[in-house]
Amino acid sequence: MTPELKQMMTLLQINGQKDSRKDENLKYLEEFSNKEFNLQSGLIFVDRKEFELSEKEALGKMHDLKNQSWGILDAEVNSMITEKQRLISKFKAFYNSKISELPELRNLNIGQLETIVSNLMIRIKRLDCVLDTKFNSTQFLEKKTGHRYLMAKGFWINNDGTRVRSISRNIANVESSITELVMKILKMNNKSIIVMELNKASEYKPDFLVYDGSKEWWVEIKSKNMDNMVKSFIMFETWKIYKNEYELLT
Repeated sequence: MTPELKQMMTLLQINGQKDSRKDENLKYLEEFSNKEFNLQSGLIFVDRKEFELSEKEALGKMHDLKNQSWGILDAEVNSMITEKQRLISKFKAFYNSKISELPELRNLNIGQLETIVSNLMIRIKRLDCVLDTKFNSTQFLEKKTGHRYLMAKGFWINNDGTRVRSISRNIANVESSITELVMKILKMNNKSIIVMELNKASEYKPDFLVYDGSKEWWVEIKSKNMDNMVKSFIMFETWKIYKNEYELLT
């Protein structure tokens, strides 16, 4: 430590220890870490082959709300959770390290170090926008067709760290069913699948089928809450923007 820096730290009464009660970055990180992802899909996926083996057992799975999952979108949701864990670990490792222990940082000035911290915090807050989805919705009239549509606006973090309502999406015709919206969400987030709605018959039929190339999934919608489905729609759309921003697209 140079004499000048030592004198500055003395003047500022810096003892090298961070006070988490005063550090806004650590406060936010703690809040972010403690948030649990609890957005349920409201969907149950059961492989059609299970019905062929034992319809009774398959129906039991289909009717058990504990079996809710994101099904063919599980990998996307798991990627969000993994990214959260990775970011928290990465931030803590950097923020709590001494510059002397990181040779690649020794030549950086205070402004450059602050920029690294700021960019990491912006990334964390953007992921927070994904996992803790907030949105506003409204209806608008398309003059050309005379149809009314539901539009939702989600939140994002600008490069300066400001939280803005900048993600606008046309969700669906206001007369669309929740089944149509769920099918749209699945198709928009997995281009390789085929989704097909079936007409109800006297025998058991699921709400719709999903073909993913190797399996035929029978799917039932357990939640009739349209707001929850709109929230899911915005979550996946915000996740796409996040992945594109940080080159996580595959």
